[in-house]
Amino acid sequence: MRPQFDPPFNSSSTQDERFYVDRYHVVMVPMMFQADKYFLAYDRVVKAGVLKLPMTDGTAMLVVLPDEDVDLTAVEEEMTLEKIQTWIQQLKKTKLEVQLPRFLLEHSYTLKDVLQTLDITMVFQDDADISVILVFLTSNLFGCQVHHKSVLTVDERVDHTSTSGGRLFSTPPPRLTINRPFIFIIYQQTTGSLLFMGRVTNPTEK
Repeated sequence: MRPQFDPPFNSSSTQDERFYVDRYHVVMVPMMFQADKYFLAYDRVVKAGVLKLPMTDGTAMLVVLPDEDVDLTAVEEEMTLEKIQTWIQQLKKTKLEVQLPRFLLEHSYTLKDVLQTLDITMVFQDDADISVILVFLTSNLFGCQVHHKSVLTVDERVDHTSTSGGRLFSTPPPRLTINRPFIFIIYQQTTGSLLFMGRVTNPTEK
């Protein structure tokens, strides 16, 4: 999966910047840049900012950035569907310069326990019909195990029909730099359905 942002990040403005993995560990990462009007919110309860990055296919990414003194896990523990919906409702448009690191997430895991929790057990029986492979989960059936591999690449790549120019403001707007661990949520804007969630603690690692 490769999100295509709207507006896209300008690849000519990407430059290496510091990313603070923790107070003792700093890495240099390619930091993408764009200036435009974005939707932004702030949750005073969990002490985290929420940035909305729309995409060309009707989905959007929420970037949840805890304050510097707030642990990422503490924010995750407060996250519910209702909380995420509240964030979306509270978003307000503002002029903003955004810096977001490139990152690649790749994760493989077994879905057997998850599917059995959902009472989907037929594919795990020895005499099950092998043609039933749960294609809607894009999973592969190996013996009695179902494995799922998720790959998400976030960079400046766009369709050839897209433009990469940013807005020019008479005065520079505030800058939001995502330079410490954050949470991201991809959702369908029309339905509010959550499609993908994850955390980025070190953009130099998968």
